[in-house]
Amino acid sequence: MVGLTIFAPIYFELVPGLSASQSGLALIPQLAGTVMGATAVGRSMRHREHYKRMPIVGLSVAIVGLIVLAIKPSGLPLVITCTILGFVGLGMGMLYPVTTVSIQNAVVSHQLGTATGAMNFFRSLGGALAVSGFSAIILGGGQAHEGLTLAALAVEASTSAGLIHSFGWLFAAAAGCIAAGLICLLVMEERPLRGEPVWASQSAHSLLKGVSRSTTAPAVSGGGERQFLSAMSGARDDTS
Repeated sequence: MVGLTIFAPIYFELVPGLSASQSGLALIPQLAGTVMGATAVGRSMRHREHYKRMPIVGLSVAIVGLIVLAIKPSGLPLVITCTILGFVGLGMGMLYPVTTVSIQNAVVSHQLGTATGAMNFFRSLGGALAVSGFSAIILGGGQAHEGLTLAALAVEASTSAGLIHSFGWLFAAAAGCIAAGLICLLVMEERPLRGEPVWASQSAHSLLKGVSRSTTAPAVSGGGERQFLSAMSGARDDTS
């Protein structure tokens, strides 16, 4: 996700020929999709028993979108490209709360800080490796080795198809990274979340309510019978 966030504006400047401000605006759908996906899945996890299904679907959609961009890195309308990147961001955003909560749910309480810190470290390390790998793909596909600037790369992109094909390989590499994450998600154990999920608390409350109804009725009737016998016994003592 970090690699795509860095190289998507460069792609918009070099291939469709947008300006710097326009490329920043074109990045909004991807980032908005990430926020929407993370928020929606984070709020709905406590309502679902199988919380892995949502990011599995989201990552699958993201892989399909990146494959489309890898096959046709140029020539697509800008609206279609932004929409595809929006769905990619949506699928990646669905993964973030699930991985965070799953890691924190798998350790004991006094190890939450260590587990969360290690997760953030390896997430940042993976982003750094992705950026370096994507940079190698883009720079390796170009011929402008003297003065590596966006202007030089833009001139090369307009005169040669090699740099455009490099972006195709970049999207293919991003799809491969997300596919590897999808495989890890599939093999990850789906442990029940700690605490009391909403779906479990509702079923337990319904069960306890039914049991209480069946058990309290005899107790009330038995208590009323004892009170009646005590009143009769008191009345006999008074008459005697």
